[in-house]
Amino acid sequence: MNITAPDKGDKTDIKVNRPGILITAISLILLTLGLYFSYKNHTAKPFLHEAHFTKFFMDTYIEINVLDKDEKKAEKAAEEAFAVFAELDKKYNYYDKNSYLSRINNNEIKEIDDPETAFLIKKGIEFSEKSNGAFDMTLGAVKDLYPFGKKDPIPPERKKIEEALAVSGYKKVRFEGNKLTKPESLKLDPGGILKGYAVDKAIELLRKNGIENALVNAGGNIGVLGSNPKGKPWKIGVENPRTQGEVIAVISLVNKAVATSGDYQRYFFYNGKRYHHILDPSTGEPADKTYGATVTAPDAITTDAYSTAVFVMGKKKGMEFLKKEKLEGIIIDKDGTESNISN
Repeated sequence: MNITAPDKGDKTDIKVNRPGILITAISLILLTLGLYFSYKNHTAKPFLHEAHFTKFFMDTYIEINVLDKDEKKAEKAAEEAFAVFAELDKKYNYYDKNSYLSRINNNEIKEIDDPETAFLIKKGIEFSEKSNGAFDMTLGAVKDLYPFGKKDPIPPERKKIEEALAVSGYKKVRFEGNKLTKPESLKLDPGGILKGYAVDKAIELLRKNGIENALVNAGGNIGVLGSNPKGKPWKIGVENPRTQGEVIAVISLVNKAVATSGDYQRYFFYNGKRYHHILDPSTGEPADKTYGATVTAPDAITTDAYSTAVFVMGKKKGMEFLKKEKLEGIIIDKDGTESNISN
């Protein structure tokens, strides 16, 4: 399978390096966490300075590459872009009891007078409606039951999951003016769109600062401006996480975004079963129809949400959904079948 889009315009081409191979799973390879930017073996154009920075926010590494004639301008723009992540990380930190998000979840704030927060909640509900609930940012109470990152983790009892599901669900959230109505125990968790939203804000800030060529990567949620140091589309590698370092596809991007969701990012094994962090909203348990899903779109908040939704849907429904939304993607199911879609 080899799909090539025209070189001009904001198109995406997906090129699979090894056609016919049975893929078990995929991930965006991060430079520090596995991302592979395919501009090695060449250098930047002489008149462009490349500023590359890495910082840690939102529980992941944030990487920003900026290309510009003015070195100081590039570095200043990158620093301002990082400030976006720092601000959002503080404001919407799920685990910080003093964050704005926690105050909403603890029912201290019921009047949402902050436009950004209102936008994120309404956008999350929109993604839920369009995906028929495959994406749902109201599952905080369910997520809290899973002991990710703890020693000797044991999955929660089914009864506790059902109790948490009973007070969760995007249909239980209402906005009337700026008043938010939700069950007291329902916890919003915008983590499924926050990194993508931050990437979009950072890209827009870079653009406003006169930057024409850049890449912003937030833990696999990637947005790009213009071209890479060689003057070509940015190349993003897609890895088979069951075989570390094996790049099974390369996605070319110009002024677009890409994200991958998979069962290999946060997980633990119990009695031989993998328990990962992407929960199926219909069951409250880890989604098990696919190993990984990659989605490209004009903006990163969409790829962030829909890579999760497609992962939950599974290959057949996921591909139908992408076609309906006129988006591109790659889905790897647990039988090792490879699929993609191109518009």
